[in-house]
Amino acid sequence: MSTAPLEQRKSRARLAFVLLALYLPLQMLAMHWPLPKMPLGAWRIWDKAPHFMVYAVFASLLVWYVVAQRRVSGKSNADGLARRFLMAFVCLASYAWLDELTQPFTGRSCDVYDWLADILGAGVVFVGAYTLRRCRGVNAVPTLSLLNRGNAEARRGEVGMTNSEFQMTKECRVLE
Repeated sequence: MSTAPLEQRKSRARLAFVLLALYLPLQMLAMHWPLPKMPLGAWRIWDKAPHFMVYAVFASLLVWYVVAQRRVSGKSNADGLARRFLMAFVCLASYAWLDELTQPFTGRSCDVYDWLADILGAGVVFVGAYTLRRCRGVNAVPTLSLLNRGNAEARRGEVGMTNSEFQMTKECRVLE
């Protein structure tokens, strides 16, 4: 759990929500704005990069919001974080598909490859955020500096880690 005061954690969660609420209409506008007529070819490939980036930013804001909400509620279970990230990813993938289905109404095309670029951008962020949080111990396990003091095996019981959390911490130590 975060050591910041509760009001500060609530303030961060509200800020994440406001930014997410402001980004949603901008994202919708960007993905539905009619494109100028361009020759096919290289544009078909580069057309996927904006989809990837827009949904990567969207997923980053969602990650920030999910983590901020968990800090406010005092949750520190990493498995719960994975479940929240998975639910957020499924919702974002569904929204991306709905986004693609509504694009023909504004003169754009519904393209399954655009949707794949959308979910790939979101997926990279969710997987990266979860992996980073597990390995760094944020909201998942105590920090490695605490474990490095003295015998790590003996300290595991003191800090209340499960065997799987302790094993993950040992595995992530290799990455440092």
